[in-house]
Amino acid sequence: MSGRRPRLLPALFTIAVVLVCAGLGLWQLQRLEWKRGLIAQREAAATAAPVPPPQTLAEARALEFRRVVAEACS
Repeated sequence: MSGRRPRLLPALFTIAVVLVCAGLGLWQLQRLEWKRGLIAQREAAATAAPVPPPQTLAEARALEFRRVVAEACS
């Protein structure tokens, strides 16, 4: 056996780790954009003009985070 240590295995391991870390970094950047979009949607809905109360569950789901005008019953 020669006095040289094998270098291929550590190099392959390092390359694999770098690729995994780069992939996770890209995933975090995509997630950041997705979250910013959600925040923008919710801020727009929260600052929009109030709407009348929904009549169905489907309408209620479409008005998530929207202000609703409530009228007092006499």
